[in-house]
Amino acid sequence: SSIYRSSHSPSQLASTVHPRLNTAFNIFEVACELYGDQELFGTRLFNSETGKYDDFYTFQTYPQVRKRRNYLRSGIMNLFPNKRNFVVSIFSPNRPEFLITEHAASAYSLPMTSLYDTLGPKTTEYILNLTESPILVCPIDKVLKVLSIVASHDIPHLKYIISMDPINFDKDFGIIQLAKENHISIMSIDQLEAIGAKNPIPFIPPKPETLFAISFTSGTTGNPKGVKLSHKSVSAAIGGCISLISK
Repeated sequence: SSIYRSSHSPSQLASTVHPRLNTAFNIFEVACELYGDQELFGTRLFNSETGKYDDFYTFQTYPQVRKRRNYLRSGIMNLFPNKRNFVVSIFSPNRPEFLITEHAASAYSLPMTSLYDTLGPKTTEYILNLTESPILVCPIDKVLKVLSIVASHDIPHLKYIISMDPINFDKDFGIIQLAKENHISIMSIDQLEAIGAKNPIPFIPPKPETLFAISFTSGTTGNPKGVKLSHKSVSAAIGGCISLISK
């Protein structure tokens, strides 16, 4: 059949809107340069005194997120000084720590994958074992859920669970003990960022062909299928979206 192209690029196939914007890492770095001290992530924080979420958003700026990204990247690599390539797993709804973890992984050319409540515990076990992911980042309310799966299944590669929320050693003692019984270390993302701040590790920026993520299907015909997404494919997808958005 005939070849159909976007009217924005009729003569050639465009994979990125600019040669420099060819990886998720580069895209974020350029955004930080362009937008300076502007706000990036906004969150409605939970107020423990009122038992409700705030009516206003608390924001983190581009420089703040970039600094946290750098600290978290170094923190993760300090946990695995002898590992060069592994999958970082995330089990979380949309929140800033999800994307900060994603950017931290990209800054060291590490791929990430996501776990999903909707796919059930068997799928969680399957994905963790298939990817051999040694680290999982999730909110505190999902830590016990993951540990329960670990306690009843063989997931030998998982060594660290990082809580996106603070850990209360009195309130969460049972979770900490269960993790210890299953040979898993648990800490908060703030603690891991503090480790990275004291022990910085240089970037290893990804190339366009570097694996960005493994996205799993719902598994309607058996076990979920992992789709490999490169940084180049992410850049192309973003470029496609930009080409369709009118200013």
